[in-house]
Amino acid sequence: MTFGPLGQLDFSPTFLVFAMVAVALTRAGGQLIVNVSATYANERMNFRLRRLAAFDMLLRSGGEAVIASRINTLLGELFPKASSFCFVVAQFLSNLIQISVILTLIFTLAWKEALVGLAGFALVGGVVLLLNRKVAAIATNIPNEYLALARGVERIARNLLLIRVMDLRGKEHGHLVGSAKRYQ
Repeated sequence: MTFGPLGQLDFSPTFLVFAMVAVALTRAGGQLIVNVSATYANERMNFRLRRLAAFDMLLRSGGEAVIASRINTLLGELFPKASSFCFVVAQFLSNLIQISVILTLIFTLAWKEALVGLAGFALVGGVVLLLNRKVAAIATNIPNEYLALARGVERIARNLLLIRVMDLRGKEHGHLVGSAKRYQ
């Protein structure tokens, strides 16, 4: 029984072991390079976005006030997520190349089994896409809720004496707890 064009060749067990070790080492080295590059892209993007926010704050024209909660939201929530997007894209491109090579080899050796496997992956992928759409609909509100939460904390910190004098602790606490629950 032969398996595609490679089945006609006669490989010794020693050759196969060395070939598998060589493939594993090559893949490990490639993964290391990709991980280091992706981490660099992540940190570089985060640095650039933070520098852009600093320039925007310093060079703002018109004498507009700088809102601390907006800056905190940008630096703590949006910029890290944007830079981690760069990290994920770099990882995805590496994995796409690996998947293409493996898929080509699988189709060369056993195309019927490869089709069955792809049908299973398509089924699982469809379920994941449905879940992803539901999560994405909820996730669009997260930056706004985080900003509302940060503004509430800033307002309370700025007006703490006024809140104590006017006995607004309950109202502010309820507002802050509501923002925190919506953020979660």
